[in-house]
Amino acid sequence: MSIRRVILLAAALIALLGLSSAPMVAQDTSVTSTSLRVVDSNPLPGQELNLQAPITLYFNTPIDCGSAASAVTLTPTVAGAVSCSDSDSSVSFTPSQPLERATVYTLALATTLRGADGSALAESFKLTLNSLGDLIVSDVLPKSGSMEVAADSTVTVIFNRPIVPLVAAEDAGSLPNPLLFRPQVAGRGEWVNTSIYMFHPDPGLAGGTDYAVAVDPALAALDGATQRESYKWTFKTALPAIVEMVPQAMSEAVTLDQTVQVRFNQQMDRPSTEAAFFMHLSGQTGLIPGAFEWAEDGMGFRFTPSTLLQIDSVYEVGFPDGAAQSAGGGSTLQGINKWQFATVPYPSIVGTDPTDGSGGVYPWGSVTLYFASPMDIDTLKDKVTIDPKPWRDADYYYGDWDNSYNINFPMEPSTTYTISVAPGMADVYGNTITSARTFSFATAPYDPDFSLNVPGPMGFYNARAESTRLFLTHRNISQLNFSLYRVSLPTFAAAMQTSSYDPGSALTPPPSDLLSQWQMPVEAPLNAQKYELLTLGSSPSVECPGAPPSHLKVGDMAIVVTEPDPVRARSSPPDGEVIDQLYKGYQLPIVGGPVCADGRLWWQVTLRDERSAWVAEAIVENGVDTYLIDLRMAGQTSAVDMSANGALTSGLYLLNVTAPETDARGYSQVSHVLVVGSANLTMKYAVDSVLVWATEAQTGLPIANTPVKLYGQGFTPMGDAVTDA
Repeated sequence: MSIRRVILLAAALIALLGLSSAPMVAQDTSVTSTSLRVVDSNPLPGQELNLQAPITLYFNTPIDCGSAASAVTLTPTVAGAVSCSDSDSSVSFTPSQPLERATVYTLALATTLRGADGSALAESFKLTLNSLGDLIVSDVLPKSGSMEVAADSTVTVIFNRPIVPLVAAEDAGSLPNPLLFRPQVAGRGEWVNTSIYMFHPDPGLAGGTDYAVAVDPALAALDGATQRESYKWTFKTALPAIVEMVPQAMSEAVTLDQTVQVRFNQQMDRPSTEAAFFMHLSGQTGLIPGAFEWAEDGMGFRFTPSTLLQIDSVYEVGFPDGAAQSAGGGSTLQGINKWQFATVPYPSIVGTDPTDGSGGVYPWGSVTLYFASPMDIDTLKDKVTIDPKPWRDADYYYGDWDNSYNINFPMEPSTTYTISVAPGMADVYGNTITSARTFSFATAPYDPDFSLNVPGPMGFYNARAESTRLFLTHRNISQLNFSLYRVSLPTFAAAMQTSSYDPGSALTPPPSDLLSQWQMPVEAPLNAQKYELLTLGSSPSVECPGAPPSHLKVGDMAIVVTEPDPVRARSSPPDGEVIDQLYKGYQLPIVGGPVCADGRLWWQVTLRDERSAWVAEAIVENGVDTYLIDLRMAGQTSAVDMSANGALTSGLYLLNVTAPETDARGYSQVSHVLVVGSANLTMKYAVDSVLVWATEAQTGLPIANTPVKLYGQGFTPMGDAVTDA
């Protein structure tokens, strides 16, 4: 069925359906049911027009052909004939000469056109068409003018319109090859769709060659479009070159079973490449025999010498200039095509870690020997002696990636070790080390550290105990600094919300909550770990034989009372650098101490410029106590509240501990929360109830008639209760 008849049928169906349902609309009185109308065209508006094809208009009634000859015009003017057909009510204009390509033509009908029944056009009619355009190359790969094009590249051309029909794979061989190469290229082509053609060179394009490619001038599109002139472009392929070699140039310690691998930037001609390849000892001409194994893509090979290489030797490898040919022809191998490498030397120890004579070696480390070549592991272990002998046998591990031998044993701190290596260690080729090797190093002391020997960041302490005590350990520490704070229940609850595991890390008490601050000088042999018993609940004091009685405590405001000589403020007691001189009347807060040194009590103070310093409180001159600083104003901090037996009273406390040695290494302070109480509470909760079991911490007996308050998230009170019997 023609397009015109389909349109008429659709119009009839719409009219039939509209009789009962379409609303009434105003009718165009200029076009009546008896008017002559164009109902279809071939080509349709905007469609491309074949250069010699007729233009046909279809009407709603047969045409008076006598009126058509003068009523039909084509612009731009083209000579042609007008014909009519009553069978399909059409008028056709057939040009007598080919139309111009890619040109806009307008077919016009004047109102003088009449139907066979005398009907007329209500208004003139115009049909705009485009004549058939040129066949154009939209894009090509490689781009025109490209340089260094890979020899294995595919040549692609993309057209602006279909060239070939869709066909079955077995019929693809009959499709045209649109490309012409100069110089000629062997290979195969394929149409990946109706307008894209790809040519696959086989074995590849010639290296370093200028190519000119043209589209066959006789090529025509399926719609008949042709080229105005043949499309041409040029590109140049890359010169053959080596892109990778193993061993690399100037490589050292190459194993004796090493093969030579060469990778090119394109397929190479195998006969000429193999014939050109050489490998010989430096300074000699005799070639090393061997076998070639090529990669599947033909772009590289592996050469395996027939025998092991010579130890401690230099080899030259490569190709003479102009000898190795690209697989596609063209230029020969260019660039760096010759190189050298050296094989492993005779076995020897080329380095140690630690090095001979080094000090401060980390005592948790190990010893490593580095060899010049791969070693036979079985010949190594029984050749090493360690002095002093470790308390357990050493562990040994050989690393074949760097020819290293690791000796792991428990090193002691502050100890000089001597490692002796006996002759007889052999490489994998049977060559032995004939000389002994000895080196020494000294380990460093253990890192300074201390820790509280408590169950965790928070601990429970019985308020009914004789005293509140805990143990701490320290090693390579000279002094421990303590700060004890009282913590309110709301503050503690907020810290628990931040870190329920370690609430102490979230506590930063204000200075007003400070109960006590003191220092504890400690002594222990170097590297020895020592235990200390710390008793809280009594005011800490420092015994300082020979020193006058102290008038001060942490938190007091002191004043310089001696004259005329100033008081020396030092960086540390008793012989630290003098950082300031303080004259009579100088006031300074006590922030730390005391420390007993050189028969004097020393206090840590804050100077007016916010620097921290240490000053002596008093001296003894000619048997007389002479005070350098004295109390100006007593501090307002509360003393540690304690019961008569010396234990901390019930409550929450934060203990912070630091040490100068760990501070210097950037370690943070150690914090511990003390929950001092006389009751143990066991809680069990369900969806709508909570059961609390309260017992005496000292006796384990139930606690009767005691109020219990329950808090929820955000320290929100949730309820009160009283224990029963």
